[in-house]
Amino acid sequence: MTADIGGTDVRGERARTAAWLAEQPCPECRRETRKRRRGEEAEAAAAAARECGWPPLSGSVKQVAWAERVRAEAITSMQGRITARVGEECGRAAAEAWTAVALRQTEAAWWIDNRDVAVRAVNGTLAPAEMDELKGLMG
Repeated sequence: MTADIGGTDVRGERARTAAWLAEQPCPECRRETRKRRRGEEAEAAAAAARECGWPPLSGSVKQVAWAERVRAEAITSMQGRITARVGEECGRAAAEAWTAVALRQTEAAWWIDNRDVAVRAVNGTLAPAEMDELKGLMG
């Protein structure tokens, strides 16, 4: 890899920068590491979805891999929020009810499009009766 470390070298900045750059992985290595990590995360999310009996997502292979990670993160996050709010015992039924609503979304594109607001987006799909049920379960 070649890096332009021009400029003044009054205090040895070039040498420090060169030494630091020599310790860093190259851009290609960083991309490969990121790609491998995302693949591992996608495999883990897919295995967890199968283990939990969640419905498969529809979309391209890349969309499904990404959306499974998003869905797993959203469901885990919300389950944690519910449990923290009402406790493990009471929270289990509420978390299961919320998860059932979330699992109705089987389009990978939906999860990707709502990745930053997935919990809120699922809450927006709750019917009034489901919202009342959740409120009752959470006390």
